[in-house]
Amino acid sequence: IKRAEAAAAQVQPENVKAREEANAKRLATEELLGKVLEPLLKRRQYSLTDLAHLGDLCATLGLRDQALDQYQRMAEKAQTDPDSAKSADRAVVRARSQLVGLLRLQGKFAEAVKESDELIGKNPRSLEPRMTKAQILEDWAKKDPSKYAAAVAQWTEVRSLLGRLPQKPPE
Repeated sequence: IKRAEAAAAQVQPENVKAREEANAKRLATEELLGKVLEPLLKRRQYSLTDLAHLGDLCATLGLRDQALDQYQRMAEKAQTDPDSAKSADRAVVRARSQLVGLLRLQGKFAEAVKESDELIGKNPRSLEPRMTKAQILEDWAKKDPSKYAAAVAQWTEVRSLLGRLPQKPPE
């Protein structure tokens, strides 16, 4: 897909036929990968890392529902099998971040806030989950004005944490 996108980007804007061919090739590649993924997504015996890779691939292809399903399966498996969760700790954290982002895009703000709170609890020194929660609350406030206070409070917390960071050296 990246090769096809790069080829499409290299085509001159005035060459409409070449641009259409490059875009058609990219779409055909995405469609082929989607067909390959279908039977893989039906399997249930995957490790946490495998589930993360499948979720990432689905997200790359624009299959949000399937990606969400893979990330949720991974989160459930990480809770039921803590030994495998320890071995794939980074993959679990990254997948949960992706899950939060997908929930936010789908408008499932309550679930996204719950997941981001879990991420903050497991990574209390990390700034990214706090910023993600603030973005979720901000998007939620756009649909429900009663959430503005929570969004402002979360952004204020992020600002205060950023204020504690040491200053960058002049060079």
